[in-house]
Amino acid sequence: MSTGKQTIPVHIQQEAIEWLARLNTSDVSAAQEQAFFAWLAQSPVHQAAYLSAEQLWQRGEVLARVPVRTRANWRWVALPVLATACLLVIAIFLSPLGNNHSEVLYETAIGEQKTIQLEDGSSIELNTASKITVSFDQGKRTANLEQGEVFFDVTKDSARPFDVITPTGQIRVVGTRFVVRQLPGDALVSVQEGAVALGAIPTTQQNFVASGLVKANQRLAISAAIKGEEPQAIDSAALAWRKRQLVFREQSLATVIADLQRYFPVRIELADAHIADMQVTAVIRLQDLPATLATLTEPLGLQAEIDPANARVLIRAK
Repeated sequence: MSTGKQTIPVHIQQEAIEWLARLNTSDVSAAQEQAFFAWLAQSPVHQAAYLSAEQLWQRGEVLARVPVRTRANWRWVALPVLATACLLVIAIFLSPLGNNHSEVLYETAIGEQKTIQLEDGSSIELNTASKITVSFDQGKRTANLEQGEVFFDVTKDSARPFDVITPTGQIRVVGTRFVVRQLPGDALVSVQEGAVALGAIPTTQQNFVASGLVKANQRLAISAAIKGEEPQAIDSAALAWRKRQLVFREQSLATVIADLQRYFPVRIELADAHIADMQVTAVIRLQDLPATLATLTEPLGLQAEIDPANARVLIRAK
């Protein structure tokens, strides 16, 4: 069997088919996922073999080639879901080169949100005080997130993976919906739909290796993925900002203030140190500054004193 100029040995093609079967059972372990990534990264022949296996799947020819021992544990999934997963894994390791033809900077001011339609049909939604550069060429799509938080709705394109580069690591997808928030020294990835691969920034464009997969309704920091930690479940709070809301569940007032600070160009300070540990459970609608502060402070028996001349807010007990 051959793909282009590359001949695929029969035993390698069979290994790829068996991996395809294993990865689509409902009980794939983290160790099995890591073993698969290691196998795929060993050789371009392995990558081509997996691509060929995915094509066999689409033509309905995989089952006949799966050993009985593997087939017995194969729990079938919907074709669109499996095809997306296969294309994602292939795109993690195959990155054709091309000539860059566009690079655009997008940014938002404090408190501003903006949705951008990209030339490939994807869209990005920038949260407050965000800055990102997007570039496309014939073989890849790249977004460099410099600061802030961005929601990505990526159009599927198996020939061109979509990479999000942050100072601490890289996210690679083919088509999915997810949020990346740049944190001090890290980046947090929350997936709404599909799956994304996280890993360290490669030294060349051909050797990106995924340290972990984050699937729908999961979140994981890039540093944690590199350490081999497992994703955590997410809730509505991760995406609430897209509806101009902030959701807090039993978080300290100091933490809430730090998050709220991102949306207003003022210093928000606490007059009394002892109120910093007050627990806050609230859905705060992002409105004008006085209304937003009232939503936070009134249920807690606090008051906000706004000093426009000095761009300062002082929160104290009534």
